[in-house]
Amino acid sequence: MHIYKKTDKLNRFLRVIFWPFIITFFIGFFLWLIYKIGGNVDWNNVLIPTTNQFCELDQGGAIKQPVNTFTNLFYIFIGFVILQLGIFDLHDPKPDNFLVRFPLFSIVLGCCAVYVGVGSCFYHASLTELSKRIDGSGVMACFILPLWYSWFRLWGHVNMKKSAQFILRTYRGVILGFLTLNILLFVFKAPHREISIIIVPLTILTLLYTNLKYKLKFKYKYLWLSIASIVTAKAMWLVDINHIYCSNDWLQFHALWHVMSAVALIFIYLFFRSEVRPTIQEPLQ
Repeated sequence: MHIYKKTDKLNRFLRVIFWPFIITFFIGFFLWLIYKIGGNVDWNNVLIPTTNQFCELDQGGAIKQPVNTFTNLFYIFIGFVILQLGIFDLHDPKPDNFLVRFPLFSIVLGCCAVYVGVGSCFYHASLTELSKRIDGSGVMACFILPLWYSWFRLWGHVNMKKSAQFILRTYRGVILGFLTLNILLFVFKAPHREISIIIVPLTILTLLYTNLKYKLKFKYKYLWLSIASIVTAKAMWLVDINHIYCSNDWLQFHALWHVMSAVALIFIYLFFRSEVRPTIQEPLQ
């Protein structure tokens, strides 16, 4: 029996990562072709250039910063994994987990992660003002959604009997509100770095308040791993942006920021998926 359970988990794991891996592989292969044949491309002829703030040198061509560009495939892969899990949840919305019960949050988060990966690829490939704005808007979306979900989840626990029908009716409206907010932030050129710095502690405070007040059960190892990953990622970002240590080879600290922040995203997602509500609360129907 124990062996069968391990086999089932392995099969589910392979099922979850198979198509995301295939799609990411072909996107990476497409980027590699662009890199190889796009040496004569000049983005500055069609888009307004931006200053290169990073350690990796501008090599010109279709992909100006190869290492910083290709490491965005981590966002894309993780985004497709989260997206696929959300699609699975649409067909099996288990009520004992709040995130699984409302799968559109997973689907939107997966799309946001893919958007970050594509936008950041565009940014580091072109180093243009438009791509910089697109990259920033994707980063904001990935930071805002966990906070948005945390508030929605908190309201769901305030009074389960009275709020159950309300949140079921407003669920899609909450998703629409999130998408509208991010469009407005993009249109009005909101400062994504400043907003992201504010959002992280707000999300942590909301999580701690909700979890302590309603005695929710989680696998907290995912939360600590997510916090450790994002702190490490931010440290690497600062090392690169301030040119504390720069290298002309494949070791780029901004590229490591891409990897570690993508890891932080999947850990915080797994943390939310690990929630189990106390049996004294009535599940949503």
